[in-house]
Amino acid sequence: MRYDGSFNFSEGNRFGLFPAVSAGWNLTNEPFMDDAGSWLNNLKLRASWGKMGNDLIPAYQFLTLYEYGGDGNYYAFGMDPRAYSGVAATNTANPGITWETSYKTNAGIDFGAWQGKLDLSLDVFHEKRRDILINRNASVPDYAAISLPDENLGKVDNRGVELTLNHQNSIDDINYNLGGNLTYHKSKIIYMDEASSIPDYQQQEGHPIQSWLVYQADGLYRTQSEIDNSPHLPGTQPGDIRYVDVNEDGEITGDDRFRRYTSPIPKMQFGFNAGLDYKNFGLNVFFQGQAKAEQLAFDGEQQPVIKTYFEDRWTPENRDAPLPRAFDRDDHINNRPSTFWLYDASYLRLKNVQFSYTLPSNLISRVGISRLRVYVSGRNLITWDNMLGNWDPERTQGGYNYPQIKTFLIGTNITF
Repeated sequence: MRYDGSFNFSEGNRFGLFPAVSAGWNLTNEPFMDDAGSWLNNLKLRASWGKMGNDLIPAYQFLTLYEYGGDGNYYAFGMDPRAYSGVAATNTANPGITWETSYKTNAGIDFGAWQGKLDLSLDVFHEKRRDILINRNASVPDYAAISLPDENLGKVDNRGVELTLNHQNSIDDINYNLGGNLTYHKSKIIYMDEASSIPDYQQQEGHPIQSWLVYQADGLYRTQSEIDNSPHLPGTQPGDIRYVDVNEDGEITGDDRFRRYTSPIPKMQFGFNAGLDYKNFGLNVFFQGQAKAEQLAFDGEQQPVIKTYFEDRWTPENRDAPLPRAFDRDDHINNRPSTFWLYDASYLRLKNVQFSYTLPSNLISRVGISRLRVYVSGRNLITWDNMLGNWDPERTQGGYNYPQIKTFLIGTNITF
């Protein structure tokens, strides 16, 4: 049990009690499992529950803060007016702000058999985040002209399963091991601050975290006549993205955006490793990947422009090009988040390969060395993905990642 206090909260809301409990049952130690002792090494059932707290917010939001001086914060007095600095409130206080809480439940099983040749671990988890610290910027209009504090408003559920499997064995002079892990995860927003006027097809509640709000794209305009005969944004030219009039009002506006219930956060992540030793030679390989995620290949930010944008863009001489005409970051047509720029962010990456050789001891013992191993390794060697150009599928929302750098190393390990 933890009893934590935080200066980010007022005196009456400062402390929180965060308990946790776990239990396990090792069935292999039970008498009724004696007959399985010849092949079963471990069979354990586990369960746990815990409550955690989060206070990672800007401090002192429970207080009204004041600023002395500053731009426009002055008053004029006297027959011959002079400016005197004044004091003004800079925030709206929330004296009731307190801990964000997370309730985590986990159930699992550990299994081992055949003298360590096979090990398996399976976990099922469920997390309920409550009192998430967010503000009401969506439901309170901008003309209210107030700086809103965080409030304990949000509710999010996360659930999923994790699996780890390992196998190792020896055949004559060959020793090998195989291993893998898989995580499948789903999130659901139970409550968040949304404007009451948002139509159902744009709402986030009841759907994954960071789901995409985008325009529906329908290819590119190839000719001026296509533009003239369909709803379009002002200033649209041949080579621009064609957007679908989702609400069928004859115009392309923000109301034509719809909520695509995918996310840059992958629902599935996995890895696979393999190792092989034969006499003095060794080989280790590691793959990693993800699935069930979508990522924007362009979001209008100040970001490097990849080569594909130039080579495959629309021009009057290349009207069948897959990408829009050249445009800058202030372009109000082509840089909108839309399905045109959404790509499947699934990938499989050969993350690491290492090949090694250990010199025979009878050769190196003469110079006082007990073990000498030389190796060559490569990192980020190959990535199989569906992204545009060389965009990194691991990119996070709201930023740009350069492609993963390939790295090659040659080294040695020496033990005296």
